[in-house]
Amino acid sequence: MTVPVRRLPDDAAAALTALDLVVGTVAVTTQVARATVRTLRLAPLVSWGTRPFLDAGRTVRERVASEVDALLPFVVNAAVRRYVDLDGLVATVDLDAVAERLDVEAVIARVDLDAVAERIDVAAILDRLDLTDTVLTRVDMKVVIEHVLAQMDLPVLVEGVLDEIDLPEIIRDSTGTMASETVRGVRMQGVNADEAVARVVDRLLLRRGRTP
Repeated sequence: MTVPVRRLPDDAAAALTALDLVVGTVAVTTQVARATVRTLRLAPLVSWGTRPFLDAGRTVRERVASEVDALLPFVVNAAVRRYVDLDGLVATVDLDAVAERLDVEAVIARVDLDAVAERIDVAAILDRLDLTDTVLTRVDMKVVIEHVLAQMDLPVLVEGVLDEIDLPEIIRDSTGTMASETVRGVRMQGVNADEAVARVVDRLLLRRGRTP
């Protein structure tokens, strides 16, 4: 895990150096002043004469506090970089336990799924997919057809088809056509049979007529 590190600006580094110098000077000056006051017994005079300096010092202290507040993030950042092993710290974290405590539904509820969907290029995704190959190689058409047929009420479907057509009329037309053709065929066969019988009779009579 990489933590972004804020770089300490050059101005901030210079300000820190100046602050160190001022604090050190003030500390030394304070010690010297206290020793001098105790030695010379000048406390009343110092109390009266130092009022302007105290006011100025208070103003400086407030300004220094403001500057410290501005510089503190850079100081903390530098300290973390130098003294904290972030990789080792993260390695000790039980991410599974963290994930178990995470309210996924609350996170999803805060996500604008419509905005996310608007950013998805569905056409580009479909262009990259070979749907024909996917259907042919991964879809069991037999199972699909069986499932479709199982969902269909075939008797009702057949009844609906029969209701749409005049089946008795079709049967009558077919039967009438077949009967007419059959009668015509029988008649033709009868005519042919009559002619054949006549020829046979003629031959027999002809032969008898030539016999002495």
